[in-house]
Amino acid sequence: MAALSGVLLLLICFLVDTVQTYSPGIQRAKNIIERKLHKTETTAEKIINDSNLIKVSADYTAAKEIIDELKEDKNIQLYIYNDDLLTYWSTNSFIPENIDKLSEHEIHFLKEGNGFYEVIHNESKDGKVNLYALVPVYFQFATSNKYLSNGFVWNHPFLKRFIISNKETNKTTAVVNKHGNYLFSIRISDNAPVVYNPYIVLLEILGLILLFWSMYQIIKQLLYRKKYLVAFFLVFFIALLIDILFNQFKLFSLTKTSLLFSSNLYASAYLSDTLGTLLIRTFLVAWSLSLIRFIDTDSVSVKNKNWLLLLPVFIYFVLVFIIQSVIQNSVISFNFYLVNTLDKYTLISLVIFGLGFSCLLFLMKWIFEHTLERNFFFYVLIFGAFGLSIGFIIGAFTDVLYALFLLLWLFTFVLFFYYEKSIFQSNKKYKFLSNLILLSFIAFLTSVIIIYNTGQKDIEKRKYRMEELVSERDIGEEYTLTETEKLILQDNFIKSYFKNPYLSTVDVDKRISAKYFKPLLRRYDITTYTFDKDGMPLIGIAKKEFNKLNNIRFYKRAKSISSQFYYLSIKENGEKYLGYFPMVEDSINLGYLFVEFVPKIFSSYSAYPELLLKQKNYYDEEFDNFSYAIYDNKYLVKQKGDYEFQVDFNFPVKKNKVFSFYKSNDYNHMIYFSKDKQVVLSEKNRPALSTLSVFSYMVIFFLLFFILMDLVGFSNRFWGEDSVRNFLKGNTLQKQIQNSMIALVLFSLAIIGLVTMAYFQYQYNIYHNSRLLKKVNSVMKNVAQYYIEDYPVFGPNTFDKVIQQKIKVLSSIHALDINVYNTKGELQHSSQPEIFKRNLVSTRMDADAYFNLIIKGKSKYVHDEKIGKLTYLSAYQPFRSNGKVLGYFNFPYYGKQKSFQEDISYFLVALVNVYVLFLIAAALLAVFLSRSITNSLTLISDNIKGVQFGKTNVPISWKNDDEIGLLVKQYNLMLGELEKSADLLAKSEREGAWREMAKQVAHEIKNPLTPMKLSIQHLQRALKDNSPDIKELTENISRRMIEQIDNLSGIATAFSDFAKMPQGEFRKIDIEPILLSTVELFRESDNVEINLSYPENECIVLGDKDQLMRVFTNIIKNSTQAIPENKQGIIDIIVNDKSTYFLITIKDNGVGIPEEKRAHIFEPNFTTKSSGTGLGLAISKNIIERMNGKIWFDSVVNEYSEFYIQLPKST
Repeated sequence: MAALSGVLLLLICFLVDTVQTYSPGIQRAKNIIERKLHKTETTAEKIINDSNLIKVSADYTAAKEIIDELKEDKNIQLYIYNDDLLTYWSTNSFIPENIDKLSEHEIHFLKEGNGFYEVIHNESKDGKVNLYALVPVYFQFATSNKYLSNGFVWNHPFLKRFIISNKETNKTTAVVNKHGNYLFSIRISDNAPVVYNPYIVLLEILGLILLFWSMYQIIKQLLYRKKYLVAFFLVFFIALLIDILFNQFKLFSLTKTSLLFSSNLYASAYLSDTLGTLLIRTFLVAWSLSLIRFIDTDSVSVKNKNWLLLLPVFIYFVLVFIIQSVIQNSVISFNFYLVNTLDKYTLISLVIFGLGFSCLLFLMKWIFEHTLERNFFFYVLIFGAFGLSIGFIIGAFTDVLYALFLLLWLFTFVLFFYYEKSIFQSNKKYKFLSNLILLSFIAFLTSVIIIYNTGQKDIEKRKYRMEELVSERDIGEEYTLTETEKLILQDNFIKSYFKNPYLSTVDVDKRISAKYFKPLLRRYDITTYTFDKDGMPLIGIAKKEFNKLNNIRFYKRAKSISSQFYYLSIKENGEKYLGYFPMVEDSINLGYLFVEFVPKIFSSYSAYPELLLKQKNYYDEEFDNFSYAIYDNKYLVKQKGDYEFQVDFNFPVKKNKVFSFYKSNDYNHMIYFSKDKQVVLSEKNRPALSTLSVFSYMVIFFLLFFILMDLVGFSNRFWGEDSVRNFLKGNTLQKQIQNSMIALVLFSLAIIGLVTMAYFQYQYNIYHNSRLLKKVNSVMKNVAQYYIEDYPVFGPNTFDKVIQQKIKVLSSIHALDINVYNTKGELQHSSQPEIFKRNLVSTRMDADAYFNLIIKGKSKYVHDEKIGKLTYLSAYQPFRSNGKVLGYFNFPYYGKQKSFQEDISYFLVALVNVYVLFLIAAALLAVFLSRSITNSLTLISDNIKGVQFGKTNVPISWKNDDEIGLLVKQYNLMLGELEKSADLLAKSEREGAWREMAKQVAHEIKNPLTPMKLSIQHLQRALKDNSPDIKELTENISRRMIEQIDNLSGIATAFSDFAKMPQGEFRKIDIEPILLSTVELFRESDNVEINLSYPENECIVLGDKDQLMRVFTNIIKNSTQAIPENKQGIIDIIVNDKSTYFLITIKDNGVGIPEEKRAHIFEPNFTTKSSGTGLGLAISKNIIERMNGKIWFDSVVNEYSEFYIQLPKST
């Protein structure tokens, strides 16, 4: 039923997903947008239609109070105009221009800057006050990245497929406001992504769970019934079907939309093309192997069971290859010392590793249920060496020491299972400890593989990056340069300028930049230099002389990329391009034009470049924390990052190596020698505990992973009898103490961790606020100094002149971006004007800053601001002269967020390492302390368990006079009373037993005595009457008398045997010949076929041969007697070789044992037959138990009876 439900659920999901995929669902998108817009419109209209707001619109403070009270939606942007002047704005992210057009034309929808906005307008009766509420609908940035994303403002996955359309066509749908006014149209994007429905994904997962769970139960029953072939084909069919549906046909929703099933995340030519495919296949293998526990080890017909070790060795090397492949062939981060770089795909990768180790554990636990040959270690070494050889051949392994470590770990792992079976199973108290050791083994292997392979991957990526840096020239940009050179030489407007520069209206700078090199303006500062034919400046004084510019073309470092352009590596910015254009007309030299392209410098402390640049890929982001330097003939020509490189190359490394490594106090450097160039890539030294942190994280992950697997019943009882479910139940005092101690430690660590993190963040914020304010004070002091020095020259215009000339200098000196606003909150100057040119933020001051500085008059204000998804710290401070505010300085501090992520990662490394050590120590301490505390109780408990009624019981010796001592004293007193009671009861029982025995003996003897008496009396009468056939009669009576006497003798013997069972001579005996001899006694029985099956090896037990034969004889005799005369009898006798014992089953197809008689079957004097003493099975039970064995039975009336005899193996 569950399987059918799962299949039905998956089918429904497939149909719904197919309909949604191939149907654009534009009406659904319209409904979603209108529903969200109408809700926001209601709030916006409530605010701007408020009569009190209109009355106080000129009062910023009063207006703010009303708006703050009514504003429920933070996305609503509010603006108030009084007499067409902006007097209030709720955000500075966008300020609408041409506001008069909005009111005149009643515009309901606006495309301005980087977004589309719904406009809601209200006007006072006199027309002097205009209130606008702008509702962001859609963002469309020129450059999208992790901070700026295009699309609708609502985070609804379905809307990602649609864009706003300027035209209404048959492919568009109109969106209206709640009053029915047209706003805009939407259409499906040309490159519309396939968007998954989260509800469908959840239902698909639920359907798969139902399917796999039901199939698991079905296959388990097949394995119990030993229908292995059917079970195997069913497992193979299900695994193959799911793999095809997921990975070939991609019928499930996630396979179409998730990066998990994209080769952009992970791809391998050997294993799978996506990480999702690898996850599915690993799960299918783990699911299949989890069923192996239900296969009886004795049914595996392998002569040398050591060959079974080939399976886990194969799985082991495949698992190592999977871990290596995921690390090397993916863009997934495994840098656990930088927690902020980890994501959900790191977790999914670890789940794959966990499933792989589950496969290994399933096989190892199952294999070690077999009795392996003593030389199985030799097989492990041979298989392991063969696996390493294959790894070296296919290139999976290249380092000998690393490969030897893998082989050593495998050998240790197998060795652990071998000794775990003999040590920890015999002392189950330490099973929990053995699981922790096994968990640590797994975590250690995984961490070593991760550390080694990430290290190798990092080195290869650094090599590639350094080779890129050597020849870091943008081919696309150089193509743009070469394509324009002919156009510039033929440009008549530029020529006219050279003919008469004073009369020409041509601005050469603007024409060159805007017409020819506009695509390069973002990256380069473009400067033009014009000279006449004699090399003199056409106008004014040139910043650079003709000869200096002209000679650059002949520098050793100058490389010609075309007839007019040259590439140069320089010290200041690392590189530049120079264009050289001799302007000629009709063979007359008009002069010379030089165009210089110098890269713009983005400060490393600023996040503006990330806002302005396109989305970085994973490869680029990895090198954000690196510094690099490029040397040309050992002279520094370019550098980037925090590390201060020397001007001259002075790293003490050998030059005969292409790549070298050098480690300084705080940095490690990788150096690349390429002809005349040297490239140095430097990274800050990682925390000392970063390597250990990988192991710590692995311990935590695998602990949680196997706990989860145990809770869902998928772990093959990884924790043994100490399973998580049993452990949490705490059904013993010892476990309750352990649970309490571990829970207390975990709770304490959690509280301490949260408090520590909160305090760390608090101190971090204080530190950065203080640091920012110190920089602010330094800047303000410099500004004041410049102002005082320049005031005599510029007078009242000094402030503007100082800011205009010094803002970039101040920004560079103090490593801080600077914006300057006038007293109205309008931007005047910025060290990073590009951010405002791109409309990422308006030229108005932040609304909260405006309120606190200009309205409330605060002398300083620091708070968080936001651009897109980037949150940063921002400080404001007014600049005063003679008590008068001249302007407001703003210092956005973008480094805080990134720095905080790095610092918190380093902090977590130390915290996790300490916590893991505490956790392991706490777990071990809890185990040992709980056992120490409960040892006394265990001692009493064991003694109580060992108390045997009627036998001598040893009192407990306890020296301490404590609560346990009182309990021991009472226990010892109880033993004395119990011994007295036992003596009395034994006496009573003996008397009762003798009475019962006498009664039974009397009954059994009385039965034959009666016919004997009658026979004697008949003989007396015959003698008295002198009967003629007296002789014949005497013979007959004598024969019957002898028969009755023999019967009495048999009865006496049976009771004698039961009363005093001989101890027998216990020694090592083989079950097989005893069974063979017993079976031969019954071979001639009519209508009975006896089948005997036993292992090839000897079945040695400790016991008495004659007594064991008597047991087999009793049971087989009972079986033959239980078969009706009209039925062909079949008796099956099977000897099973288990790990520590032999199990003998004797099954017949007789009448069975009725339910009401089963409880008494082993009682003396009880029989199910019409004849017999009822002592056979009681004697048999007595014999088996004295051999430390067990005997029990199972029976179905009129079908069969099956007796089980379990005898321990002799060691």
